[in-house]
Amino acid sequence: LLLLVALAGFDQYFNASPHYLFGTAYAQGKPFQSAMIESGLEDRLQSNKVNVFVVMVEGLGRFVDDSQQALIMSPLMGPAMAKNYEWRSGAITYYGSTTHAGMRELCASRQPYTALITDGIILDCLPARLTKRGYTTRALHGFKQKMFDRDAWYPLVGFQRMTFLEQMQKGMTRSCGAVFKGACDVDIGAEAAQA
Repeated sequence: LLLLVALAGFDQYFNASPHYLFGTAYAQGKPFQSAMIESGLEDRLQSNKVNVFVVMVEGLGRFVDDSQQALIMSPLMGPAMAKNYEWRSGAITYYGSTTHAGMRELCASRQPYTALITDGIILDCLPARLTKRGYTTRALHGFKQKMFDRDAWYPLVGFQRMTFLEQMQKGMTRSCGAVFKGACDVDIGAEAAQA
């Protein structure tokens, strides 16, 4: 019984906080990597004459077997896509997913998003830098705006316009997901095309 109580306490301490930082703690002392930095995307965006569409799949892993990875990526690399899009791919080591992925790629930081909201930390994030260059920055997210406080921290990283599930639901006829029901990827694609 004592062991069960100790285990429950341990589980509560490490897993009950909505902002647990396993990835951040594990990453300490390890080199920082970001797909946005590695790709050199920002260096090619010196003016707002090019439309840029960045899709972040938060915490998408990579198959060890290249043939399995090719099955996932092949729809994106076909000739139809090559007509209108430049494609680059690679792999980085990352720690933490979901909001940590957003902070890593948008702000080149391992800080949790809560540092922006509660601690008032100001970071030099990509959407804000692009706004200064004349871009209009917009975020589309298929879940509710209050989930992980995205409605609070997205403006702090520089997004000028935001569309969440609440706004998309008006035109939706379905939802996707198991644990978290949200907009289907296909519907978000249609929303992005309209934007």
